[in-house]
Amino acid sequence: MNLGDNGNLALFVTGNYLKADLTISWQVSTPDGQIVIDYTFAEKNKDGWNAVVGASWDSSKRWSIMAEYNGFIGSRETFTASLARRF
Repeated sequence: MNLGDNGNLALFVTGNYLKADLTISWQVSTPDGQIVIDYTFAEKNKDGWNAVVGASWDSSKRWSIMAEYNGFIGSRETFTASLARRF
């Protein structure tokens, strides 16, 4: 969207999919080796899909700012923002 002297603005709504299935195993022992503890963790994301809403504003040819929020659907929640200067 052209804002005239105020640059360009882009709004977006999209989706994000993540499939994580991870198993971590390791072993810890005392220095003399008499006590050994085995650990195993299994991790999986609760929800695969998330909705994302964001905006990007190029205020000039050199400066832009972007922000997006991910967390309207599902159990994951993130916020990302950036400020950029072009050379």
